[in-house]
Amino acid sequence: MIKIGDWEIETKIKEPSLDYIVCTTKLDVLHTSIKELSIRPEWRNEIQDMEFLRATQGTIALEGSDMKLEEIKILSEKSSPSTTDREKEAENALNAYKFIEEWSYNNPGTEITETVIRQIHTEITRDLNYLSNEPGQYRNTVVTFGNPRKVSTLKDRFGVEVAMEQLARFINSKETSISDLSHSPTTKAIFTHYLLTLIHPFADGNGRVARAVEALILHHYGKFDSFLFSVNAKSYYHKRKEYFRLLKETDESGNPEAFIVFATNCLHVSLNEIKKRILEKTTHLMIMDYAHQLRRKKTLLKRQVTLLDIMFRLRPMTVIEWNQNPSIMGIYNGLSDSTRARDIRKLALIGFLKYEPPKPKGRGLLTGLIHDKLISVNWDILKDITLRLDRVPRRPNI
Repeated sequence: MIKIGDWEIETKIKEPSLDYIVCTTKLDVLHTSIKELSIRPEWRNEIQDMEFLRATQGTIALEGSDMKLEEIKILSEKSSPSTTDREKEAENALNAYKFIEEWSYNNPGTEITETVIRQIHTEITRDLNYLSNEPGQYRNTVVTFGNPRKVSTLKDRFGVEVAMEQLARFINSKETSISDLSHSPTTKAIFTHYLLTLIHPFADGNGRVARAVEALILHHYGKFDSFLFSVNAKSYYHKRKEYFRLLKETDESGNPEAFIVFATNCLHVSLNEIKKRILEKTTHLMIMDYAHQLRRKKTLLKRQVTLLDIMFRLRPMTVIEWNQNPSIMGIYNGLSDSTRARDIRKLALIGFLKYEPPKPKGRGLLTGLIHDKLISVNWDILKDITLRLDRVPRRPNI
């Protein structure tokens, strides 16, 4: 039991529902399946960087920001400091997630203390002009929050400090009973997220801190640190009406089970997306290996293999877009339109690209196409490659 002002919050699910058991079990199965994948270090870094960006966009969008993912990516690559509050909020959130990853890496086995949570708040609200807010300092005023607005049950810094001491003890407790919310990093992280929204320890930035601390617990206490940094904020944003409704209902009922089921399912979605990206990269590797085999047999030219590799990094495009793409056009500097057309046809004929042949006008194969005809990588070719390789006679072991 945790006492927060007038509220007494139960830290156990005495009779877990079937939904609770199923969602936590499904997450464990998914986690295990990802751990068993072969992940190259460069993939890990690339996917982790993207998770930082997605988490940043999600957590600030929940606070009303309209910043796009591409804007945040550009912002992350800038060397000069941000000048507007809109940019600073994004930059600070991104730095907070990076701080979490770095702190966890440098402090294995260390308890997560109030000091760490306050440092996260410092990162999130640094150089922002929020009323009565001091970065890294608990509030000493009454705050209102939520929709509809409600007044915090903790009226001053002393009440906040008492509640945060209890929260820190919960975060670092090591209960083993499945009914206890601290028994697994997942339920511990999600419940801590909820408790921080209830305590509202700071004058501003509490939602972003709660979501960041959730990510910290997942990362630090062993659930996901073995392979990737995964953050729920983007999934929360996609289901924001349900997210805010369940937080409110949990306040009213005192039973966090529905919010935990919801958040666990959101995490399942986030991890599934990561697994999909890993499998796509593995498929890319296998398809390119087959393409290089065909090049060695002189079935494909080096230029055509390079084109295929570039296509993996591009979204499906119309022929007109394809014909204007700088990355693609760089391969064909000084070459004719018909050469580009032959390369597409060759890759499509083998099965590497999905391509609907146009109705040519005159002699130009790329002319006269309808705008919605798309060229894209044919991921299904992997099945054909596997069948072809299985049919190759193998040299007997001698």
